Amino acid sequence: IWYQIHLSESIPHDFTVIGLMLSAVVIFLVFGRYGTNRIIPVARSFLVEYLRDPIAVVNSSGRILDRNLRFNRIFGSPEKNTYIQQIMPSWTSIIARMEKAHTLHTMQFNQNERIRWMEAGISRLPRRRSSVYAIAFRDVSQHINDQEQLKDAIAARDKHIKTAEDLKEQLHEQAVRDELTGLYNRRFWAESIERECARVQRRNCELSIAMIDIDHFKLLNDTYGHKLGDAVLKHITKLISKHSRQSDIFFRFGGEEFVLVMPEIGNESAMERLEEMRLMIQNTPYEHAEHGPLSITISIGYAVIPRHGSDHEKILETADQAMYYAKEHGRNKTVSADIFMP
Repeated sequence: IWYQIHLSESIPHDFTVIGLMLSAVVIFLVFGRYGTNRIIPVARSFLVEYLRDPIAVVNSSGRILDRNLRFNRIFGSPEKNTYIQQIMPSWTSIIARMEKAHTLHTMQFNQNERIRWMEAGISRLPRRRSSVYAIAFRDVSQHINDQEQLKDAIAARDKHIKTAEDLKEQLHEQAVRDELTGLYNRRFWAESIERECARVQRRNCELSIAMIDIDHFKLLNDTYGHKLGDAVLKHITKLISKHSRQSDIFFRFGGEEFVLVMPEIGNESAMERLEEMRLMIQNTPYEHAEHGPLSITISIGYAVIPRHGSDHEKILETADQAMYYAKEHGRNKTVSADIFMP
């Protein structure tokens, strides 16, 4: 009233200061009447005790200073669990590694013979004399189980994919391999020769292709039977494979005809290598249990890319012609396609 009478005419109406003063008086009276020791437990009862997540306050040695009802329900009564190490055995190492005021720790525990996963959010509370930590637990069992199921599903998918890829590779191998000798067949020729010819152009190098035919193979089959003929085919395959490089590609085109592709081998080197193979086979008879050693010889014709042409199919024909030239001129020979050059 005094304010309104004496000051309202000279000072503008501003009740901010009076409002703050009255608020301070009210707060002082309330705290003086009831005391903070009565307000804090009430807040704790509503804010902490009835939370759905387990909460505990722990000192640095691991002694549990306080806990809520949910903590007791999940982990047991205070008489059962006095120290947090009974629930978190690695407590000491966890707080020793804490670089910040808050960290997360996932742990596993057994509740009524059921494995459960809990995520513990650990916060360091500000204290002058000793460290105190608040721990809030969250059940993440469903999340962990979902992750494990997802990992299992991904692993199963990857396994199925790997199995399908292996089966595809196996079927491809079966499709491009000769069943008797295990060599590549004519079907694989189209896949590999185009790749090798592209490499020749890219590297500006040479590629030799040799046609190899077993001499008198039909007579061998007619005389000793197809079973022995198959054994001789395997014998030749083994000898030539042993004398080939890893980069060479060895084919069986059918019957007694073989093709050997030799990357980065020119005319003179091809003649030298093929002659070594021919002499090796000539000097290594096939040992038959019933008929004794059988002398086997081969006739070879070869052509070189780009020396004798660039088209691989025509080069193969040229090598085939050179091979027939060797057979017509006494067999057991190695002939270069140079004989057809002017």
